[in-house]
Amino acid sequence: MMTRLEMKSFLEGLLGNSNVYFQAPSNTGMHYPCIVYEFAGFNIDHADNKPYLVTGHWEITHIYKSINNDLKEKLALEIPFCKFVRRDVVNGTYNDHYTIDK
Repeated sequence: MMTRLEMKSFLEGLLGNSNVYFQAPSNTGMHYPCIVYEFAGFNIDHADNKPYLVTGHWEITHIYKSINNDLKEKLALEIPFCKFVRRDVVNGTYNDHYTIDK
């Protein structure tokens, strides 16, 4: 299971910049494009009534202003357990929501 800082470093590599925020910042000082991520719990696989595989369940939101971006393809190709959840348009920004089990 990835730690929070390992996830941050991984997402910065995918995004290509350091605009990666843990949970939503309380101020509006985010720089776009950016990723907001948060830990959402554990996925636990069991065998013989015991946990044998524990992975972290993360929720990430990619926020951007230009519709032309390739992060969707990077997420789909580089993260086997990434799922697209939905897209919102908020105050002129696109917000793509994903879940990642890693």
